[in-house]
Amino acid sequence: FLGAYTIAAYSISTKDVSILQVILSAYRLNFLSDFDMDADVYFKTDATDQQRPREWEWLQLVVFVVASFVITISMMNIYIGVMSNAFDHHTDCVVELFVRARADMGLDHALRIEALNRWYNFCGRC
Repeated sequence: FLGAYTIAAYSISTKDVSILQVILSAYRLNFLSDFDMDADVYFKTDATDQQRPREWEWLQLVVFVVASFVITISMMNIYIGVMSNAFDHHTDCVVELFVRARADMGLDHALRIEALNRWYNFCGRC
């Protein structure tokens, strides 16, 4: 989606816009959620450029809105999917982890009792 937005935005931008500027604008939009409408959507750079109407501004705005919506929804769906898989994995392992923790505590308790018994028998002979 990021590449498609970059290509679409570059193809409908003016001739004096570099591909690096379009890529950085796409990065700011998609990952930082920080953008300037004139600089990042319409690619207007100076005051004279901002006063001049462009025939492609409506298409640039449509591409921007669609790309931001699709990328936001897809990122949220990926996040929800990852969290859901992690929850399912840990839910499946809960019994095993509980038994392992209980066995670890039981072993610690048994070793402490054994150590105390040996220490008491050793000190009792003195």
